[in-house]
Amino acid sequence: ALVLICVLSRWSVVPVMYFFPYARQEGKAKLFIQGMNLKIFILSTVTVIICSLWVWHIQGLIALSIVALCAYAMGKFVSRKINGVTGDTLGATIELTEIAALLTVGIA
Repeated sequence: ALVLICVLSRWSVVPVMYFFPYARQEGKAKLFIQGMNLKIFILSTVTVIICSLWVWHIQGLIALSIVALCAYAMGKFVSRKINGVTGDTLGATIELTEIAALLTVGIA
C-alpha cells in the first residue's frame, strides 16, 4: 500500500496538468503542461488503475478516487486564486494527495 501511495500521489498532477491552465508566462513546469495531451492522460490513468487494482484491489480504486477528488479540488482552488497552476502548486498537490492517500490507507 505504501508503494501505491507514492504512485497515486505522483499521478495526481497528471489530471491537474491536463484540466487546468498554466498561470505564468515562463517557468519550468510550463514545458510539462504544454506537453500534456489526452493520450498521455489516458495512458497514465489506465496504468494507475491497473496498479491500484493489482496492489490493493478494490481499496486501491477507492484510494485512487479519493486522490483524484483531492487533486481536482486543489487544481480548482489554485485556479481560482491565481488563474492556473504552477510548478509549486503541482508539488503541493503531490504532498496533499499523499496525505489523503495515507489517511485512506489508515482508515481502510
